[in-house]
Parts: sequence; C-alpha cells; structure tokens
Amino acid sequence: MTAPSYNLDDLQIDIWDLHRLIAATYSIVHEMPYERDGKRDDELDRVASLLRIAQDFSERVSANTDQHYDEIRSGRTGGAI
Repeated sequence: MTAPSYNLDDLQIDIWDLHRLIAATYSIVHEMPYERDGKRDDELDRVASLLRIAQDFSERVSANTDQHYDEIRSGRTGGAI
C-alpha cells in the first residue's frame, strides 16, 4: 500500500492551518493576566512576543504562497519569492 501523495495544495492548507493555530494561541495568551503577585509577568510577555513574531511570519508565508501559487506549482519561481 502506498502513502497518499502530498502536494502543493496540501502544503498551502497546512501553512494556513499553522497560521490560524498560532493566531488562536496568541489570542488566548493575549487575554491572560500579565501580572503575577503584583508584578509584570515577564515570561508571559516573552511568550506573547514570540507568538506575535510567529503569527506575522506565518501570515506572510501563507500570503506569499497564495500570491505565487501558480509560479511555485510550475517550478518557474525565478528566484526569491
């Protein structure tokens, strides 16, 4: 039995799913209290910052994949995307 093939369409869906997962996680973290024992929770600040960076990057990758889908599919990217 052969495994089903994984193609560009699957990759595009997975990239968007990853972006949505990161965005949902950021939303949850963003709603958490940023104070613990009367002090700012620096660890939560760092986690929120990292999630924000990951969210922005994953959105950019997702949008670029959509924008250049036909080029990527045909293999004629011609350099940086």
